Amino acid sequence: MAGWTTSAGDGSANAYVFKTDASGGLLWEWNLYLNIENWAYDVLECPDGGYLVVGWAYYGEKTGKNIYIAKTKADGSMEFESSCGLYKDEGAYSV
Repeated sequence: MAGWTTSAGDGSANAYVFKTDASGGLLWEWNLYLNIENWAYDVLECPDGGYLVVGWAYYGEKTGKNIYIAKTKADGSMEFESSCGLYKDEGAYSV
């Protein structure tokens, strides 16, 4: 599951991703707090058991929103993350 929360850091939006078992019990979670606002909009399970997450990262008025992409390992730990954009407002809603 991917989305965002305002319950951590300074209260701004932060990407939030978690995985549950078949009974709904929490297996792992991560909250991306980068001193910027960021949102996770979609997640896709990868063949290695990790997850690809996409969304937006907001860097302020001058830069605006950029596409945000992250890859977790199967245990939910971060494998890599990046953001990119050519214009002021880009974002990804789907993998």
